[in-house]
Amino acid sequence: MNQTERIDPYLETIWAFVRGDMEPAAFEKWVYAVSGLEAQLGDQLYLDVISADYSNLRAVGDIKASLEVHAEENTTRRCACITLRDGYRISTVVEAEAVFESFENRIQRGGSFWWISARQCVACRQDWLVAGDPQEYEFLMRRLSPKERETITTDHCWPDEFNDFKILRPPNG
Repeated sequence: MNQTERIDPYLETIWAFVRGDMEPAAFEKWVYAVSGLEAQLGDQLYLDVISADYSNLRAVGDIKASLEVHAEENTTRRCACITLRDGYRISTVVEAEAVFESFENRIQRGGSFWWISARQCVACRQDWLVAGDPQEYEFLMRRLSPKERETITTDHCWPDEFNDFKILRPPNG
């Protein structure tokens, strides 16, 4: 995340897991490798996290729910970015307004790719690649790394995963 006020690295990893951007096996590996996690989570949550069966979907769901409560209680949020999964789909006017209220459109791809833009959250400074059909309120978005943002800005070279306008149509829709 490109936040002006950086989020705690523990919480950043927990949020990545909770929102689905980190696989359970990778999170489990991180849990056992990182030092100081018990002090961050407290005794009971730490015990729950280290004893969870990360190969069991229900157990993963339960631990994600507990970690989300912990992350919400320990994160000062000025926007929704930390909670949004890469590949996040927005399908309603209300949701679009809520998510994009803190976003600025930085660069529009334009031309035959008019639906693609690079946006930045003014609250946390996170850059996003956004594909959107504002008439239908269908948007897909994913985080941009600083290098990707620089490549878009200086070379006008864009990632290609949103190049097909059909991706904006909901599944089975």
